Amino acid sequence: MPWYHTLGWRGNPFDYRPSADFFVFRDFATDVFKYVDSGAVVSTYGIAGMGKTSLLHHISSNLDRRRHVPVFLDFREISTKDEFLSLIHI
Repeated sequence: MPWYHTLGWRGNPFDYRPSADFFVFRDFATDVFKYVDSGAVVSTYGIAGMGKTSLLHHISSNLDRRRHVPVFLDFREISTKDEFLSLIHI
């Protein structure tokens, strides 16, 4: 029996797994979906910890995969044109 059951809890109170929905501002996500559905290329930028990745995972998990193919590119380590071209080369 897990330790938290002995204390009367159903789950481990230290096992915190929030969904992406928890972190996404609904109005903003709705606007981004409109851009994606229009065929626009969408990118994010900003300081670390502001929720860019959470937003992208939320959008990706709610896309119609028959119409859209999400592509995630991480440019943090890119400093030259050649590195950029090698990253996007298919």
